[in-house]
Amino acid sequence: MRGGGASPSPSPAPASRGGSGSGSSSTQLPDAYDVRSALNGACDPSGNVRDQGSCASCWAQSNAAMLEDRLCLATAGAVRLRLSTQQHVSCDKLCWPPPHDRYCNAGCDGGFQMLAGEYAETVG
Repeated sequence: MRGGGASPSPSPAPASRGGSGSGSSSTQLPDAYDVRSALNGACDPSGNVRDQGSCASCWAQSNAAMLEDRLCLATAGAVRLRLSTQQHVSCDKLCWPPPHDRYCNAGCDGGFQMLAGEYAETVG
């Protein structure tokens, strides 16, 4: 994190993302889940190691890796991509909260996972 300050607090997530709107779900989560064995290993992320070198781009590295994993799992292993970390480092200059712009993604000077996710959602 750039500057050693506190991270911005994201807005609370909705209580329910299900269709009922009641806040409860009949779906039971498993006691354990290992993505390496899901889909017979089709989405095993353990070989997808990134190296940020001397660039403080962990915020961009982790966001790209997370999106790759989510795409693989959502498509049952049909989509295996290597997304560009450099896109975030060079082009993602989002700031929060507007208009104060206290927290900004700043390439190799650091950034924020929350803003990287917003950038990926809005820019692609």
